[in-house]
Amino acid sequence: LEQFRRDYDRFVAVVTQVVELIRGGRTAEARATQLQQAGPLADRLEPTDFPNTAADFGLGVDAEGKPAVPTFLGDVPAPSDDVNQAASMIGQSEILASPVGMAGVAATVIEGRWHQPRVLNTDPHVEGSSLPQEDVETLRALMREVVTSGTGAALAGVPGGPIGKSGT
Repeated sequence: LEQFRRDYDRFVAVVTQVVELIRGGRTAEARATQLQQAGPLADRLEPTDFPNTAADFGLGVDAEGKPAVPTFLGDVPAPSDDVNQAASMIGQSEILASPVGMAGVAATVIEGRWHQPRVLNTDPHVEGSSLPQEDVETLRALMREVVTSGTGAALAGVPGGPIGKSGT
């Protein structure tokens, strides 16, 4: 878990630097930084890994059946180039998420599988495949830290061990 945090923090710092360079019109420098520093981490993923993994958590999934309340759950397209791939790794680029979609992500972490949102008992009951237990446990620990020592610290005393997510 500690190595994951270090790799993630390093990657976020690099991607943030790359995005700021691009915004500042320094595209060549951004590209060089991205290839040299973020590339080794981003290269471990294929562009299709983004929408496929997001779908495991319900993001970018079209509701099945006819739910009572149509809901936008998000959109996670495959990155179109290396810069978008790096930005996508921290939830930036062209990724869209709704509050209902992100609630579904948190619920997926708690349950270990995605469940389509339902408003009425007559709404279709749809669920995704079980996620790998090790991945779920890592995500639970990281999301718990948001509450115990991060931006969700106001919830730290709430019974039941709440988890949270903030930022991208």
